[in-house]
Amino acid sequence: MSISPYVIVPVVIFVLLMVAMLGGRNLALSYVTQLYQAGQYDELVDFLDTFIAKALYPSYNRTYAKLNAYLAKGDSAKAGRAFDELLTMKTSPVQRKDLVVKAFEFYMNTGRHKDAKALLAEIETLEDAALAKRCKITYDIIARKSHAYIQEMEAELEGTVSHARKLELSHMLAQQYRNKGDEKEAAKWQAAAEELLGMSL
Repeated sequence: MSISPYVIVPVVIFVLLMVAMLGGRNLALSYVTQLYQAGQYDELVDFLDTFIAKALYPSYNRTYAKLNAYLAKGDSAKAGRAFDELLTMKTSPVQRKDLVVKAFEFYMNTGRHKDAKALLAEIETLEDAALAKRCKITYDIIARKSHAYIQEMEAELEGTVSHARKLELSHMLAQQYRNKGDEKEAAKWQAAAEELLGMSL
């Protein structure tokens, strides 16, 4: 039994379109990567707004790529708007968790504590107790000016071998002593954090 050409032709066209789209995505991804690595962030954002990029990639992927460009460029205002936009989009659970944590840290670092608090409530509903605790402690120390975790962090620091964790703890201890009004201890831990940061460069 022969297959009608009216069936074959649409199938062939569909396959060719899929191949062309996959090839286009690979070329576009290569181009975006080259722009990012070269520090051409404005050109990268401009490309992501083109008809070709919109046809090849979903809005979330393009906005997330723009976000990374803004962060690399140090443009906090545009990065903030990108985060605000991304948080309204439909995502997978994995994407949502990554986005919410990244946005929480950004909001904390840029003084948007009210927005960070809203995300903290969402983070606490995730099935990751360690992550929720870490974010809550960060919020308490930076937004609420708490110094309730000094002893806990100093004890942890004594048994920590992770360079990154030592840097984080030293920074948070400096902030807590600053909150407490003990500038001498704050300066000591700030110096320790700066030394650790220098070792990681």
